[in-house]
Amino acid sequence: MAALAHWLKKDVREEGREEGREEGRAEGISLGAYQNKLQIATVLKARGMDASDISDITDLSIEDIERLSR
Repeated sequence: MAALAHWLKKDVREEGREEGREEGRAEGISLGAYQNKLQIATVLKARGMDASDISDITDLSIEDIERLSR
């Protein structure tokens, strides 16, 4: 019986770790995509593009764009 309980605990821990890894990967991908949008917006803003056009292209808010390079 103790061996079964140990096995179940180990299985639950491993499932938890895998869920954590999946969440971490998703969060990393999301953060990377956001940083990429900020880099693109920075270049477009430096080239004189209007904030509303940059927002349309990158899906960033006007406020995020206006905060760039301050």
